[in-house]
Amino acid sequence: MLTMRPILLAALLTFASGLVAQTLPEQVRQCAAIEGSEQRLACYDAISEGLIERVEESFGQEDELIADMVEAAPESIQVAIASIQRNADNQMIITLDNGQIWRQIDINRVTWEEGEVVEITRGMLNSFFMRSTEGGRRMRVSRAN
Repeated sequence: MLTMRPILLAALLTFASGLVAQTLPEQVRQCAAIEGSEQRLACYDAISEGLIERVEESFGQEDELIADMVEAAPESIQVAIASIQRNADNQMIITLDNGQIWRQIDINRVTWEEGEVVEITRGMLNSFFMRSTEGGRRMRVSRAN
């Protein structure tokens, strides 16, 4: 970092100070939009340092840190089904293309196939629902991994 030009360093410091007011996803998107490799890496480094400081500052008050992270999380995601299995109660265990594993926690019957795209949305009281993007019934799910 010492080899950076003073102008670049000043720009980075100005940029990094602007990161504080943004959510983490906004910060990552802003860094990803930077074309220069050195500048983009410096942006990600600034985010990393900010996260480490935030975690250390929140020591003993992790619930507040987690609440901030949940507040910045999306209301839903869409992803394809990689595989479907059934447990002993005949409930679905769904592995998604992004590596997440979700398990059915209700008795609704749905017929989905591998490769089908589903949407997982937040419900009340930290509950989640999964539904095919093509429509149809939804089922209550919980994250298994």
